[in-house]
Amino acid sequence: MSINIFQLYNDEASKELLDPGFLAFEIRGNPRPDWREYWGIRGYFLEHVLEEDSHYGFFLPLFKTQTHLTAEKAFSFIEKNPGADVYTFSPFVVDSACYLNVFQQGEQSYCGMLAIMEEFFNRIDIPIDFKVLINDFPTTVFCNYIVAKPAFWRT
Repeated sequence: MSINIFQLYNDEASKELLDPGFLAFEIRGNPRPDWREYWGIRGYFLEHVLEEDSHYGFFLPLFKTQTHLTAEKAFSFIEKNPGADVYTFSPFVVDSACYLNVFQQGEQSYCGMLAIMEEFFNRIDIPIDFKVLINDFPTTVFCNYIVAKPAFWRT
């Protein structure tokens, strides 16, 4: 099993924030700025053959600032807890405790997000009732701080 954690950047200022323990991954020429980091993540998966037993993650440059973790600590956590398909490193514990789920929290920051997410999940045949979906601390993650096997990313 290999662990491939990339840190996304799109300019010199964000490149300066990278942790050298992660793989630097530059996102250039994003014709869909509204996709933000999704553009780079999607591009990676379209252009690379994945190893089914390996893990892949795509972190923002602010990972250390937001989680207070270094690359060394993130890799150490994964190595000390083998066997999981998905590992999460979620900052913003307060938001995890104050909202029923991550989608309700997102609605506070991005008005209209719930309706868009509902439509999206219905289109991919995963209907979710966001009024009853509950995320607790172990099932909450913000900022795409996810390291997972290809099966997770494909879904």
